[in-house]
Amino acid sequence: IPLWRKNQPGRTGEGRLRKWTPACLDRSVERTGAGGPADRASIAPLLADPARAVRIESARVLAPVVDTLTPDQRATWQFAAAEYVATQKYNSDRPEARSALGTFYADRGQFEQAHAAFASARALDPDFVPAYLNAADAYRAQGRDEDGQRLLEEGLAQAPRSAPLHHSLGLSLARQQKQAPALASLERAAKLAPEDRRYTYVYAVALNTYGRAPDAIRPPVRAVMQGFSIGRRAQWMIAQDWEALLALPIDEVRAQLGLERPTYYEQSAPLHDASRSRSRAAAAQVVSA
Repeated sequence: IPLWRKNQPGRTGEGRLRKWTPACLDRSVERTGAGGPADRASIAPLLADPARAVRIESARVLAPVVDTLTPDQRATWQFAAAEYVATQKYNSDRPEARSALGTFYADRGQFEQAHAAFASARALDPDFVPAYLNAADAYRAQGRDEDGQRLLEEGLAQAPRSAPLHHSLGLSLARQQKQAPALASLERAAKLAPEDRRYTYVYAVALNTYGRAPDAIRPPVRAVMQGFSIGRRAQWMIAQDWEALLALPIDEVRAQLGLERPTYYEQSAPLHDASRSRSRAAAAQVVSA
């Protein structure tokens, strides 16, 4: 969600943008890249930002939706995109830059150049996992899941305990209707990175899809799915103007959001205080003894 898109009367997005530092804008543009085409297109004015970091990040985020921009915006994007490519080539001694360039080309549908960039990243560092993941994603966009599977298996030969590689391989196998190996890879990813709930959730969905619902409702999986459901219901939070709310007294914020006071904590606080007092007293007796 673009952090500058606040629906406040009398305050335009452009006017507020000028008050942000380049670093803040850069991070905000990066987050916008997770949104849909409309969110991405909303940052087109930043292609002409004075800060180079903001311009090139905007060019990267807008790469998949350039065709939706106006002619003037597309012309500005061409200049910012050239800066982005030049930056990655300047940093081509690092696999991150080569892989980023490959993703940029893939977003523009230039898959031959994309795979060349990904291959050069892997040649530079065979253990660099994102180069395998991003190349496999490009193959998926081309409808070439078998090639993506082969590449992910090559990556696992280099990094056998990489949860992202196992997860991506599982998804690739699932798209190819290879049920058993897909479940095995998704399960492996969930076990290797239990802290990443997305892996566990996808594995649970796959179990349910393949008719193994009892396995999908084991307590850890059920907890993850419940958390996901609660998160979806909490999407209303995105629409709140938190900057304005933070300036208000807490009771007024609760009233506007329809939130009750945390009665349980307030009721239990005296008990906690009393417990701490008893603990201190007991400790003092031990010391005096």
